[in-house]
Amino acid sequence: MVETILKQLLLEYGTELYQFCYRLTLNKADADDLYQDTFLKALQLGHRLICSDNSSDMQSTKDANRKNRNFLMGIAANLWKNQWRKKKAKLILSIDAYEPDELPLKSQVDMEADYERKEILKDLKILIDALPEKLKLVICMHYTADMKIEEISQVLHIPKGTVNSRLHLARKQLKKRLEAKGYEI
Repeated sequence: MVETILKQLLLEYGTELYQFCYRLTLNKADADDLYQDTFLKALQLGHRLICSDNSSDMQSTKDANRKNRNFLMGIAANLWKNQWRKKKAKLILSIDAYEPDELPLKSQVDMEADYERKEILKDLKILIDALPEKLKLVICMHYTADMKIEEISQVLHIPKGTVNSRLHLARKQLKKRLEAKGYEI
């Protein structure tokens, strides 16, 4: 039963979860490890997965899938936090090691706008990666994993107010740093 639910979650959210793991780790090898560890931990904690009955209404199935997705994201986030606690080291990012995602150009007419957009996204990713881990984690969960404040609060076992304040502080720091780079916010 648990294996079936995990297979379904892997098919539906595997790519999204991997992108989240990569966003946290910033390299493929660590992302692969975190991704695998997440599913191993989910298998161990399979009793906490919500089984959606196919005969019930679509809304309850969607709710169950959303909760199971958040459960996986939470496992990945907590495993990542635990790795950081054990290492007790601060991540220092190297721009040379950073590989920004390539965005396709739409047309020759939009080439300048596309280039500007790519540069803004590249700078924003670098700035997000440079945030303290607590802020980076909440920002990634909220924007990359598209989790609501309540869901982040439940997953990280922190009050909603703490999630809100971390999001506010992260946005404030990002705005300040973007403005320092010459962007108008």
